[in-house]
Amino acid sequence: MGQVAHCQIESSISDHKLFKGLNTILPADIKIKKLKTVDKTFHAQKQAHSKIYVYQIFNHPSPSPLLRHYSWWLRNPLNISKMKKAAQLLVGEQDFKAFQNTGTKLTSTTRTLFKSSVRKKSPYIIYEVKGSGFLKQMVRNIVGALVAVGKEILTVGEFRELLASKNRKLGPPPAPPQGLFLKKIFH
Repeated sequence: MGQVAHCQIESSISDHKLFKGLNTILPADIKIKKLKTVDKTFHAQKQAHSKIYVYQIFNHPSPSPLLRHYSWWLRNPLNISKMKKAAQLLVGEQDFKAFQNTGTKLTSTTRTLFKSSVRKKSPYIIYEVKGSGFLKQMVRNIVGALVAVGKEILTVGEFRELLASKNRKLGPPPAPPQGLFLKKIFH
């Protein structure tokens, strides 16, 4: 929804013409919303100070063929109240190693989450998270654990213990990739 990218081109074409031209040749599932010339020192990834991700769960008795690529379908109702409590435990600067994809080598797995919330927008359950940075598959692993809380497989206390354990192997499987969206990047 809000990916930011940069590139260097050697051309005198205007931003407006480049914008139109790129959108003409890009595939239908990729489109540019905004294009502007920036300083040569700008780096889309290194200068991002925070991002917002959204994950959509389609919580309905029957699946939707139209939404299957854009949400995780879960048939049975989830305990939203418990999911909200667990999500709040993630706010602040913490070690998120328990929600990192296994096999990833990083010097630090500490990140800061400014927002971590669950809300019902029928027939969806929406998880939204804003943070300074994210580990590989972190949001999907968090959602998988929040759903386990919503299914009452994990208690809120066990969710807290999972976070403190710093052990990914103790967590439930990750949420599937469909349903995850990068909503916005802040520079």
